Amino acid sequence: VLANTLFRGRACPIAWTRSWGEGRVFYLALGHDVNACRFPFFKSIFLQGSRWGGGMIQNDESTNRLRASLASARHAKSE
Repeated sequence: VLANTLFRGRACPIAWTRSWGEGRVFYLALGHDVNACRFPFFKSIFLQGSRWGGGMIQNDESTNRLRASLASARHAKSE
């Protein structure tokens, strides 16, 4: 799990990665409308997760980039 949100008092994952057989799964619950997809941090998270899922980058490298993107998003939101 890369990121959670609170829903009805419980932590729910909104971004995660997982190996599945010989493949990879990247899940991102963000981006429900066009405006949400315009934010740079959304694009960064989406692209890094997609690259990881497509095998273009390795696990540790991608996970670190995804976490950095999420940390940057949290920082930008708090400003």
